[in-house]
Amino acid sequence: MAKERGFTLIELLVVVLIVAILLSAGMMSLRPNDQQRLKIAAQNVQQWLALTCDLALFKQSIVTVIPDQQGLYGLIWQGGVWQRLQTNFSWPEGIQVSWRGVQPAPASLAPLPAEGWLCWPDETRTTGEIILQQASQQQRVSLNESLTSDDATQNAH
Repeated sequence: MAKERGFTLIELLVVVLIVAILLSAGMMSLRPNDQQRLKIAAQNVQQWLALTCDLALFKQSIVTVIPDQQGLYGLIWQGGVWQRLQTNFSWPEGIQVSWRGVQPAPASLAPLPAEGWLCWPDETRTTGEIILQQASQQQRVSLNESLTSDDATQNAH
């Protein structure tokens, strides 16, 4: 009787197991780590702030950015009242966020529903800071004349 050629079931299961282990290790290395996630989140915050403040120049009206526990939202001063902008920014999942430097609206305008940062049509902005933190890493976005973000993620102290 001739010997049949092929693989046994055990040999096939071992190969499938090895391939599964290699694929899972490869997928884990492709996921961004905490430092990369924070840097990407800070860049997204910075871009949203820049676009929202650019609206003040484009519309020739004051725009305010207000932070809350869900994210950022904008208001524009039009027709003597604050009107909510259609776009919002939601904080990324798993990242804790804090902020400082929020201010009330100037006395010449109607009060804001909450304190925030103001962007004027002449491209001036009130200053402040948003701090994104995950585990022991943190990333800062500074609101000033030229929105900036830390180049490197820092260890929180």
